[in-house]
Amino acid sequence: MLRGNLTMKCRMGWAITLVALLWAAPTKADTGVIVRTTNLEALQTLCAVPTTCTVVGGLDGTLRQLFLVNTPLPLQTLLGLLKPVTGFVSAEVDQVISLVGPLLLPSPLPATLMQDRTQVPTLQIPRPWCGTVMPISRRQPSWRFRQRKAYST
Repeated sequence: MLRGNLTMKCRMGWAITLVALLWAAPTKADTGVIVRTTNLEALQTLCAVPTTCTVVGGLDGTLRQLFLVNTPLPLQTLLGLLKPVTGFVSAEVDQVISLVGPLLLPSPLPATLMQDRTQVPTLQIPRPWCGTVMPISRRQPSWRFRQRKAYST
């Protein structure tokens, strides 16, 4: 009888736990805000107040002026709290931008791009040892050697 009573209490406990978990409302995700400030200590003091914000980390390396802050508060409320903070410069919402999508397709090449067929003059380099001027593109070493007329002094 004692064993049956214990099993019944265990099952009731699991049932109550399951109902409580299903009843709970999902939590709201924190908003990421990028804050620029010259006074990190003042920002950390503001975020030390419970349910205000959390400084996640710096975004600019060793400069210590740009920080990612998570907050459950609406953006306008957080901005109202940040404005009187000493050293506060600006704040903006941290947005996720997709680099793949219809908005970022490259634009087509202009139709007139390949219509300009005017010749461009090449750089001419004098070759005093052979008495001719040849374009750079012909200065490649050749496996054929042509004998030129030697100049005598």
